Amino acid sequence: MTLFLPRTIFYRRLRKKGTQEDALKKAKKRAIQSSVMARGIAGISIEDLKAKKAESGDKRKAMRDATVREAKDAKRKAQDQKKKEKKAAPAGAAAQNVKMGKAGGAAMKPARSSAPGKQAAR
Repeated sequence: MTLFLPRTIFYRRLRKKGTQEDALKKAKKRAIQSSVMARGIAGISIEDLKAKKAESGDKRKAMRDATVREAKDAKRKAQDQKKKEKKAAPAGAAAQNVKMGKAGGAAMKPARSSAPGKQAAR
């Protein structure tokens, strides 16, 4: 009496029975097509989607560079505006913003600790 009966899946796989049918089933699988290109996305028509897909990489790169350039220009203008405002501030206001350590006052030293979270006795 055999341990593996001929009708079991294990027996068939062990002796490579019916593997050709499996290969044919795998080959027949179809690629699923996206339905987005058939009906579009909310707010964008099919024609717009196809036009974007047909765009060249150079055109997209140029658009991206232009956007980055605009952002950098806006940042640069904001920095220039800050510099102008800082120069226009009165001298008396600048003296009030000076920290004690730089004005010649006593500098605060941090307390020593013998262990983390504990203050040493003095």
